[in-house]
Amino acid sequence: MATYIEPIRGKKGITYKVRYRLNRKNKCKSFKNIEQAKRYEKQLSSLTNNIERATIPTIGETIIKLLADSKTKDAIKGAASNLRMLLKYDIARIPTDALRGSDLVEHCEIRKQDLSRPSPATLYHDITNIISSMKLANTLFNLNVDINSLTEGKATLYKLKWISGSTARNRRPSSNELDQIFELAKVKQEKPKNKLPILDVIMLALETAMRRSEVVKVTWDDYSAEKQSLTIRDRKDPKNPIDQDIWLSHEAIAIIERQPRSNINEPIFPFSAGTITSNWCALCKQLAISNLHFHDLRAEAACRYYQQGWNIVQIAKQTGHKNLNTLNDFYLRLGLTERQLLKAA
Repeated sequence: MATYIEPIRGKKGITYKVRYRLNRKNKCKSFKNIEQAKRYEKQLSSLTNNIERATIPTIGETIIKLLADSKTKDAIKGAASNLRMLLKYDIARIPTDALRGSDLVEHCEIRKQDLSRPSPATLYHDITNIISSMKLANTLFNLNVDINSLTEGKATLYKLKWISGSTARNRRPSSNELDQIFELAKVKQEKPKNKLPILDVIMLALETAMRRSEVVKVTWDDYSAEKQSLTIRDRKDPKNPIDQDIWLSHEAIAIIERQPRSNINEPIFPFSAGTITSNWCALCKQLAISNLHFHDLRAEAACRYYQQGWNIVQIAKQTGHKNLNTLNDFYLRLGLTERQLLKAA
């Protein structure tokens, strides 16, 4: 609110008018001396600041708004779970216009104390998702987040080595580990109280290289036994998600065929990705198998394709990778000799 004091000369001397604009209307109030006018102007300024502060959303409120906005649903889909997790941290309570690079550093300090002891790569995702979501919010919601300060904060975190890009995993389950997992998963799947066919889900992931989110998304309408194919709608892609058909082995078809049939628009596996993760983690914990993620099955499938004689282009079509370097560096967890042969092919 812009205010200014205007001296007015009259028959009885000088009076002072404090002029301001409120609710799109010009207003003023007169005072006999300058001290009273300045005091009133200060009160107006304080009131304005309080009103503006009350209307400025916090980081958490902005994240919630982004998650609920249909325009941004696809843009932040990959970061949604991480953004929801950030809502429980102190950084979510900071007003958007007050967020600075130092707050990112403080957030990482807090996160490093978590029981999970997040890696620099995990903290990198926190920081990247905060900055990218605030860039969106600046434009869509007309906010005033200082992106330059956040970028400087990110650079500082790199120098401190508190954040870093993802490092390539080389974890592959051993034959013995898979045998144990299959055996226990079979026992759990056969229990009437367990609705999720966890063994079938694991086997399908190994046969198709599908992500857990894709396993629970495909519908009966997407499946064709005759064509030996499955259509994955809006398959994950950094720039342009598209529908993609993948090949199904006879074993994959058998797994799908033994699932209870429902409406063609219903999922073949009507569960959440989180349910798969929790069941997988429970299996690994019970078997004392460490550092094996469900996503590692996707890499295992890619390795098996290569060892069966598929070329890298065929594998990429099945896994959905447009960047062959990403496929080679992160998913084909092969020995050095095999990697060299692959690059030379």
